[in-house]
Amino acid sequence: FGSGLCCNVNNCAYDLSGDFLRRSYGTLLPRVKARRYFRWIQQDHYLPPGRASWSFARMAPWAIAYVPTGCLASLHGCRVHVDYHGCIADQWPQRLMWVQNLDLNEYGEANNIVILYPQAKGDSRTGTGCWNWGFPKDDTL
Repeated sequence: FGSGLCCNVNNCAYDLSGDFLRRSYGTLLPRVKARRYFRWIQQDHYLPPGRASWSFARMAPWAIAYVPTGCLASLHGCRVHVDYHGCIADQWPQRLMWVQNLDLNEYGEANNIVILYPQAKGDSRTGTGCWNWGFPKDDTL
């Protein structure tokens, strides 16, 4: 499945992604090969209206989504899983490597789960590419 070239997540013969998804969703079908096609979503459309500007959101302009084959014609009956990445370099090749090698897409394909990967930009306070995990006072939204 995933190439094993990334992220230090699915190594040591432990299926972290599968274990996590089973804890969240219950019984799942085994993972299958996922397509290498992603949808790009412009994240600023989803900021709260009338709030701080996009520059304060600490989010990259785009999110990435994997939409399983079974969900392409109709999303009814499909579930959504949101994967918040850890701190990651502000370089799209590294972010794509993360998205392509966690095996989340493979489980999503087998179980009709859309996998959404919102992308943080971070800043000097939260760190490059980091979400603001624990400092609400720094969150201007």
